[in-house]
Amino acid sequence: MTDSWLALEPGADPAERARTLRRAHETFTAAGTVSRPVRAVVAESWRRSVRAGVGPD
Repeated sequence: MTDSWLALEPGADPAERARTLRRAHETFTAAGTVSRPVRAVVAESWRRSVRAGVGPD
């Protein structure tokens, strides 16, 4: 993805992107690691939420 503020590239499948992000979030909540294709702005949001004590649900 070339623009880190775009959630989807033109032509991307939104349902597939949602599945990918759901799996990435599950991995993050279980292991604390964030992998691609999670955008940096999203990963930082997840980390801030953990530091603030916000639950994953």
